[in-house]
Amino acid sequence: MPRVSVIIPTHNRAHLLNRAVQSVLDQTYQDFEIIITDDASTDNTEELVKGFNDGRIQYYRHEKNQGGSAARNTSMKHASGEYFAFLDSDDEWFPDKLEKQLTAFEKGENKLGVVYTDFDYKSELAKTKYSGNISQSILVVNFVGTTSTPLVKKECFDKTGFFDAALPCGQDWDMWIRLAQHYEFYFIDEVLVRYYLQPASITMSKKGGQEGLLRIEEKYKGEIGNLPKRLQAEHYFVLAKVFYWRRNSLCLKYFAKSITTDISIAPEVIDYLFINKIRKLFRGKASTE
Repeated sequence: MPRVSVIIPTHNRAHLLNRAVQSVLDQTYQDFEIIITDDASTDNTEELVKGFNDGRIQYYRHEKNQGGSAARNTSMKHASGEYFAFLDSDDEWFPDKLEKQLTAFEKGENKLGVVYTDFDYKSELAKTKYSGNISQSILVVNFVGTTSTPLVKKECFDKTGFFDAALPCGQDWDMWIRLAQHYEFYFIDEVLVRYYLQPASITMSKKGGQEGLLRIEEKYKGEIGNLPKRLQAEHYFVLAKVFYWRRNSLCLKYFAKSITTDISIAPEVIDYLFINKIRKLFRGKASTE
């Protein structure tokens, strides 16, 4: 039985999947299986996977498109490893990712359930990463990030269940919230994943991204309401910035909610709006010159 099950969902990304799979095959740690679930691709994904001719690779296929989380769940049902590692089919790992994560688990305590790493995509929403009990901080913002970074003990999913396929976006954040309610996290402060944000992804979709945020907001309304006021305010500020970036008027609601929840955050909100206003003015000036 392999020690690590690598879970790869894919849909019409045969031109990228080769890179992702090869980054797993090139790992310094080699005791793994790769379970690929093809979410009803219409390209040559199946042919490409079979071309690897590696007995550690399993291939499953959905006849109808169900979404990335459903594809992950299918792979997880067939996985037999002690640990689950997730890799999106358009991302890639650095060669020593699994080795460093497993070393962290060996040094950690039994309550450690997730080891995640940094990745080469910087977001102003999550500048700080946390280790230990992150059950409160993960409600503020998804600082764990993409599913391509964590290595998770298989036993964790006995308590949390699999990914929520009903969410249009943010299924990863939802999962980290649930895992953090039962287990500790450990952060490896090193970029070990190369992340590629595709223009056609749900994350980049205004409708899908916004609906996912609002669904998570509703799903964890009670937990967010029990946070200290400052953390609640920071959470609303994060949502405000997301909606501001997506040019959605809901940003006004969340900027106001952030300040009214804890007035101490007001200088940060004002500074954020001021800086972005200046940026827009300079962009406008540059475009007319």
